[in-house]
Amino acid sequence: MKREDIQYAFNTAKLQKGDILLINDYEESLRKKMGGAKNTHAALYMGDAFIMEANGYGVTMNHIFSYGFINNDDALVYRPINATKESIENVIFFARAKMGNEFSTREALRTRDYRNTEEKEHEERMFCSRLVAQSYEKAGIKLVHNSDYCAPIDFMSTDALEQVPDVLEPVDTDDWRNIIEKKIIERESGDDMIWFSELFEKLQALYGDSNIQYFDKLVEAGLKSPENDEKCIKEIEAYGYFKFKDRIMASFPWIETTETFAEYYPETEDRLWFLLNQENHFEKTYLPIFKQNASTFWLMSVMYPESKLLQYLSSGSRSILDDAENLLDKMYQLFDFTLADVDGCRLFYKKLHEETLKIQNH
Repeated sequence: MKREDIQYAFNTAKLQKGDILLINDYEESLRKKMGGAKNTHAALYMGDAFIMEANGYGVTMNHIFSYGFINNDDALVYRPINATKESIENVIFFARAKMGNEFSTREALRTRDYRNTEEKEHEERMFCSRLVAQSYEKAGIKLVHNSDYCAPIDFMSTDALEQVPDVLEPVDTDDWRNIIEKKIIERESGDDMIWFSELFEKLQALYGDSNIQYFDKLVEAGLKSPENDEKCIKEIEAYGYFKFKDRIMASFPWIETTETFAEYYPETEDRLWFLLNQENHFEKTYLPIFKQNASTFWLMSVMYPESKLLQYLSSGSRSILDDAENLLDKMYQLFDFTLADVDGCRLFYKKLHEETLKIQNH
């Protein structure tokens, strides 16, 4: 999409955590395969301006402004009618747990034949509407006839959901178009997912099991074939899976010191935007997943002390959690540094408040 084509974006003031976003991604070939449906992609709103989706790179999280639209009906939003706050949190939890799972075009195309049947998934891989439907069903909310094989259009015809009106707002400044264009490029590059997919392709080949999508299936394979433990550990080491801090610092080297941070973001407003986004990213996504993994692998390492793989996964998951907590502390230190500019912070939050009111009253 060209920058000048971006006329609308999601109105985040209208959205709630757990909302289902049905998106026109302007893929004409996909639209034909799906019977001409306009909104061919489904995503789950996680709150705090982030979405979880299964795209061509796998299950990943992206910013909600990584989608821009040409027309004001190119995105629809549906919301569960009788869902509790607790059940929505469970939906989000299950969706997060699928991060990194491979995408399957073949499974998505099987929907044409199986969506009105009781057929179960042939491959433990994801596509957009399966991710949404399965996350809800695991939280005890059945949205569609078959959560394994469903299409975005199925969310439009279920009594369990209601449509949310006025979910798009005009993009009326070049600065906003530039932000959306940048985030679209980031989403479409899939840089955060490519290395992860390559790692699990190696592990699938090692164990001869194409269903190894994440560590749960890897553990099953490892317990059955302990002779592969050392080879498996070497593959994970080679891809640096547990070097979370290194990846973050490579992406944001300017957070190393307050001096480098101030040099990279001379304006207080830019510093606050970066820190608020990263705080949400860490607290809402990274830490919940890393804490779950650390506790799960520790328990399994106690149950199977003879497994070298489980001992390694337990140690690695603990280290990645420690790194994430230390990096969040670094963000808080940068917050303290930034908040020293009282006038700049007051101006930032004043502008933020005014923009929020503008959106709400649009």
